[in-house]
Amino acid sequence: MDHTLLFAFVGLAALYFGSRGFFWRVNFAEARLEELRVLALKKSALRWLRHMRNGYDDNRSFLRYMKEDLAKAGLTLRDIGTDDAELERLRILGLVASAKRWIKYIQAGGSSLDIGFLRDDVRAGPLTAEMLGIDQELFDRLVRA
Repeated sequence: MDHTLLFAFVGLAALYFGSRGFFWRVNFAEARLEELRVLALKKSALRWLRHMRNGYDDNRSFLRYMKEDLAKAGLTLRDIGTDDAELERLRILGLVASAKRWIKYIQAGGSSLDIGFLRDDVRAGPLTAEMLGIDQELFDRLVRA
């Protein structure tokens, strides 16, 4: 919290409330601000979890943002209704969705960059041909070439 702003608030509050009971009010206000900060971080973490559950795409960045928000708030995965097993499942589902998108781009005449992105997703999984819904020969050609 910006201390200059806090001191200004303290000064204004002293003028308004007088000295009697003032420090109790300041402590209450700081506690309320902390409560609101934690609530905002929890809502943010829940938003990232919802994005992952909706299966938009590669979830690695969403997962990182969610864990950062939880750490800043001092919360756990349980506090937002999930666990490590669900997050791992969602991570793999996101990688599968992303890899399938790169395969479509490649089949439509994509570039070597698309192949590189596909290979990154496959290695991060690790993903298999079966998971991507393609035959092993095509998988080997795209990923191992």
